[in-house]
Amino acid sequence: MDPNILAAIIGGASGVVGGVVGGVIAARATQKSTREANAHALQMQHAAQSATVRGVLLGIRAEIVTLWDIYAAEFGVVLEELSDGEAFWYHYPLHQNYFSVYESNAPLLGQIPDDSIRNAIVTTYLKGRGLIDSHLYNNQLLEKHGALQRVRDETGSAKYAEQIDASLANLNEYGTFIKQSYFEMKVLVSDLTERIDAGVRLMEGQTNKLLP
Repeated sequence: MDPNILAAIIGGASGVVGGVVGGVIAARATQKSTREANAHALQMQHAAQSATVRGVLLGIRAEIVTLWDIYAAEFGVVLEELSDGEAFWYHYPLHQNYFSVYESNAPLLGQIPDDSIRNAIVTTYLKGRGLIDSHLYNNQLLEKHGALQRVRDETGSAKYAEQIDASLANLNEYGTFIKQSYFEMKVLVSDLTERIDAGVRLMEGQTNKLLP
């Protein structure tokens, strides 16, 4: 075979092989870059989600601690010194929704990775609503008791004495229930704040590992 033709064939084959090898190398480099980009994007997504959950937890913590501090400052000493079977003689004015942070972020609770924190949040807020309902009912008992006393005083009739005694008995019994609810809530708030603090620290550590 003509040496020139052979050289041309060999040169062409080398070019094809070189092109194939170069294409394979380029493809692998592209795949590696794509994998790294996808991994980085996933890390950023996890970091963003963690930041969102962290914000929700801190917002809930701030809300529940603030509300509890206000409540405890106003009625904590009274309830802790309240004897069993003694009425709670304080009318508690409640005219608004106090759990706005919790309710506005309820759809995000499912993103909290720690089941114990999520359960503690729900339990604490349900108990908080129960405590509010207890005060609302106690307010009604106080109003009824006061109304009966006013009618008796205005009419001078002794026939209201039995109703007043029954009303007082209800107040005394319900005072014990409010006291028990207070102590239950006190434990729940303390437990929740500790769980949130631990959860936030853990998420911050995981986020720092994800970020470059």
